[in-house]
Amino acid sequence: ACDAAESAGVERVGLSGGVAYSLPVVRWVDGMVRDRGLSLRCHTRVPAGDGGISAGQAVAGGFLL
Repeated sequence: ACDAAESAGVERVGLSGGVAYSLPVVRWVDGMVRDRGLSLRCHTRVPAGDGGISAGQAVAGGFLL
Protein backbone atom coordinates (compact mmCIF):
# COMPACT_ATOMS: atom_id res chain seq x y z
CA ALA A 1 0.00 0.00 0.00
CA CYS A 2 2.86 2.37 0.79
CA ASP A 3 4.46 1.71 -2.60
CA ALA A 4 1.16 2.37 -4.37
CA ALA A 5 0.56 5.56 -2.37
CA GLU A 6 4.03 6.87 -3.13
CA SER A 7 3.69 6.02 -6.83
CA ALA A 8 0.38 7.87 -6.98
CA GLY A 9 1.63 10.85 -4.97
CA VAL A 10 -0.81 10.10 -2.17
CA GLU A 11 0.23 10.88 1.42
CA ARG A 12 -2.32 8.69 3.25
CA VAL A 13 -2.78 4.93 3.54
CA GLY A 14 -6.05 3.44 4.78
CA LEU A 15 -6.51 0.38 6.96
CA SER A 16 -9.88 -1.34 7.08
CA GLY A 17 -11.54 -4.69 7.52
CA GLY A 18 -11.58 -6.99 10.51
CA VAL A 19 -7.81 -6.71 10.94
CA ALA A 20 -8.30 -3.05 11.90
CA TYR A 21 -9.81 -4.27 15.19
CA SER A 22 -6.40 -5.57 16.26
CA LEU A 23 -4.56 -2.76 18.04
CA PRO A 24 -1.14 -4.49 17.70
CA VAL A 25 -1.66 -4.80 13.94
CA VAL A 26 -2.78 -1.17 13.65
CA ARG A 27 0.28 -0.01 15.60
CA TRP A 28 2.60 -2.16 13.47
CA VAL A 29 1.12 -0.85 10.21
CA ASP A 30 1.15 2.72 11.53
CA GLY A 31 4.86 2.41 12.28
CA MET A 32 5.64 1.15 8.79
CA VAL A 33 3.53 3.86 7.19
CA ARG A 34 5.11 6.62 9.28
CA ASP A 35 8.60 5.30 8.48
CA ARG A 36 7.79 5.99 4.84
CA GLY A 37 6.68 9.54 5.61
CA LEU A 38 3.01 8.76 5.09
CA SER A 39 0.03 8.87 7.44
CA LEU A 40 -2.40 6.09 8.34
CA ARG A 41 -6.17 6.53 8.20
CA CYS A 42 -8.53 4.24 10.10
CA HIS A 43 -12.25 4.19 10.74
CA THR A 44 -13.61 6.55 13.39
CA ARG A 45 -17.37 6.61 12.82
CA VAL A 46 -18.13 3.21 11.32
CA PRO A 47 -16.95 -0.19 12.58
CA ALA A 48 -14.00 -1.61 10.67
CA GLY A 49 -15.40 -5.12 10.09
CA ASP A 50 -18.81 -6.47 9.19
CA GLY A 51 -20.55 -3.58 10.94
CA GLY A 52 -19.04 -1.24 8.36
CA ILE A 53 -20.31 -3.41 5.55
CA SER A 54 -23.78 -3.35 7.09
CA ALA A 55 -23.62 0.43 7.42
CA GLY A 56 -22.66 0.75 3.77
CA GLN A 57 -25.47 -1.54 2.72
CA ALA A 58 -27.95 0.52 4.73
CA VAL A 59 -26.76 3.73 3.07
CA ALA A 60 -26.92 2.18 -0.40
CA GLY A 61 -30.40 0.81 0.36
CA GLY A 62 -31.52 4.23 1.52
CA PHE A 63 -30.51 5.74 -1.80
CA LEU A 64 -32.51 3.11 -3.65
CA LEU A 65 -35.73 3.73 -1.70
